[in-house]
Amino acid sequence: MKKTIFILLIFIVLILKAKEFAEFNEIYRGMKGYALTVFEETDIDTIQLEVIDIVRNYNGSQDVILVKCLGENIEKTGIAQGMSGSPVYFNNKLAGALSYTWANMKEPIAGVTAINDMLKIDKFEVHGKNGIYKLQGIMNPIILNGVSDKVIESVKDYMPSSINGFTISGSGSSEYYDKRKSNIKPGSAVAVKIVEGDMNASAIGTCTYKDGDKLYLFGHPFYMKGEIQFPVSEAYIYTILAKTDLSYKIGIPFIDNEATAVQDRMAGVLALKNIKTPMIPVKFILNEKKNVNLNFVRDEDLISSLLPLMFIQSLFDNYKSAGSMTVQYHITLFSKKSGNVNYENMVSSDFAPIFAYIDIQSILYAYTKNIFKAPLIDSIYIKAEIQEDILIYSIQDIIIPKKYYSPGETINGSVLLSKLRGNEESIKFTLNIPDNIQGDSIILIAISGRDEPIFELSRSEGMYDFTNFDELKNIITKLKPANSIVVKLIDNKTGFVDVNKEYTKLTGTKITQMLLMGKKQVYAGLLNEEVLSTLGVITGQSTAIIKIRR
Repeated sequence: MKKTIFILLIFIVLILKAKEFAEFNEIYRGMKGYALTVFEETDIDTIQLEVIDIVRNYNGSQDVILVKCLGENIEKTGIAQGMSGSPVYFNNKLAGALSYTWANMKEPIAGVTAINDMLKIDKFEVHGKNGIYKLQGIMNPIILNGVSDKVIESVKDYMPSSINGFTISGSGSSEYYDKRKSNIKPGSAVAVKIVEGDMNASAIGTCTYKDGDKLYLFGHPFYMKGEIQFPVSEAYIYTILAKTDLSYKIGIPFIDNEATAVQDRMAGVLALKNIKTPMIPVKFILNEKKNVNLNFVRDEDLISSLLPLMFIQSLFDNYKSAGSMTVQYHITLFSKKSGNVNYENMVSSDFAPIFAYIDIQSILYAYTKNIFKAPLIDSIYIKAEIQEDILIYSIQDIIIPKKYYSPGETINGSVLLSKLRGNEESIKFTLNIPDNIQGDSIILIAISGRDEPIFELSRSEGMYDFTNFDELKNIITKLKPANSIVVKLIDNKTGFVDVNKEYTKLTGTKITQMLLMGKKQVYAGLLNEEVLSTLGVITGQSTAIIKIRR
């Protein structure tokens, strides 16, 4: 008897669910309906709709309803970024979500993703191909609160295509969050958060459907990343900025996280309530007195693009946005599982923040997107020293007290530097000549740490090859900063590289055999080197020939 009652209850629930949703076979041309979305603040407004037709098998697996949106608000703004996910109803039954449109439309026409396709997100049943009608998803603008238009504009040419084009500067005040408790319902504006803290970044969209602890959002993919872990909250909308190509909502997230986005699929994003989102703490320390604290989602693409952007914003906020600047920074990527990685460098110019952005982005991308393993980063720490001046030194000469040296002897020399807009200076070095040196002469060279990788690749083709994750970490850690001088002793011995080790003392026949087997060539052997630290960025190089006395 109890089993019969239980089955009957399930049957009743399924009937009620069926009545809750509109099937596509119920939809016809000219049919009237409505959508829910937020135009301002948190108030959910109604958009009147009229069905144009149904596009069958769009994306190779799902049907899309084409609708014309009616009403004063929507005719003024057009379909806006941030409206994706707005629930669409016919006969008061949920049919799906506003999710697609075209840019530069004369009329507000949109595509609607079926709610039945969205409900399959957590079952991975919607896998599409490119549609033939060139509908584009109603993009979710990434609102960067605390990051200025000037910063975004200065680095837009170097930002990855995945975020460039719909990254928007948000609030410039200190109020980057709505302090109220999040209460997401169908039609609510939602923020899928990427960064929280002293600055924040979030994608603004709309909630389509709420089923217990499940929230269905957007009606199209965010980044199509599959399984994700991004915090989700309600969003406060300031307004919709009407544009001739595609308008967009601007707003701020609620500080209260209501759910965690766990699936990013073709038909939308699924978020689950009562799940805590793991984040990566990030700290910038500027001149040992100003701290910037952030929390990033665990996503390598977004970390490598947005972290350096927020770093240079902190430079703009606390120092200046243009003119002479020198920035020396030390980055530590903490990881109990993968081991810590340290990297340091210096940039100095009228465009120092831009150079810092490119450099930090490159290092983070190389580390997080390596082909060997996904590093589990526990936290990121950047300590920076900033001076509002240009500190650049060029290498003028390398000075040694004599021309002839014996094997095993020590060279006590100096590198002569010329400071930009300043006087000449010198810095001392000490290098030992190996006891077993062969040949009649060796080369002494002083080169900038910034230029050393280029020189080393010309000396030894395999110098920066790596075959596993640990070798990559070792290369990153051993990169010399631009404010260093590398003084090297090299000879004219050729050889080959095998597993990052150079062999230059074998017979010519053996070396030739190994090169024919595909080993990388060494054109000059490295005998010894010393790294000298300076107060500014080093440019240029100088060489000297040392004669060996037998």
